[in-house]
Amino acid sequence: MDVVEIILGIALLPLFILNESKVQSPIINLRVFKIKLLSFSLLASLFQGIGALSITFLLIMYLQGVRGLTPLQSSLLLTPGYVVASVLAPFMGRIADKGRPGLLAGIGLLFIFSSLMLYYFILTPSTPYFTILWITAITGIGSAMFWPSNATAVMFSAPKEYYGSVSGVSRTLGSIGTTLSYVMSITIATLVVPRQVAFEIFLGTNVLEGGVSNAFVNGLHFAFLISAIIIIIAALFSVLGGSTNVKRSY
Repeated sequence: MDVVEIILGIALLPLFILNESKVQSPIINLRVFKIKLLSFSLLASLFQGIGALSITFLLIMYLQGVRGLTPLQSSLLLTPGYVVASVLAPFMGRIADKGRPGLLAGIGLLFIFSSLMLYYFILTPSTPYFTILWITAITGIGSAMFWPSNATAVMFSAPKEYYGSVSGVSRTLGSIGTTLSYVMSITIATLVVPRQVAFEIFLGTNVLEGGVSNAFVNGLHFAFLISAIIIIIAALFSVLGGSTNVKRSY
């Protein structure tokens, strides 16, 4: 049933786009995609959502399904990365406002790319928790650089009359990216273990053992690699989209 719904949704997408291009007050203002620099920044938001936001999902499954931590313990272990991002984000936003926000966002995505590759190369069923902690800090630095910088790049490129609709489109694309990242993660996970087991791992009600655990980690490696490739695409869009040095006028 899920497959049928996905196919149906994809089939209806062209009709949705056609309708949005003709109505006077569309849900998504497609005119914004005619602005080249703006389109690049919006696509960066989409691909960042697909590639980066799956990290937490994958790590939660690893910590609960492979290491046997509870949902609370897993969340606490990943909290420092979010703390780093929260502390640094305001400072990065001020730097982005001075110009070249796309470059700063792109550099941030390279930090996230680095963290994904570290997980790809060194994550094992027995990786020290301290190692995971400092990798989450790298991800936090990258997130702190990307989010405010990409938002600034979007508003730099958007005409004043489109500010409201552009903000909505940016959030929508980010949300779509987040959804796709979860779909991608759970799909890759179910290549190694049954779907029901994958959901039980995420809920913290099942722990893998022995060879299954090793196979599951190998599957996560593949997911991290795919996410890293997607993040590189997002970084390219970020640099291309936020190249203006013109400051916003209020």
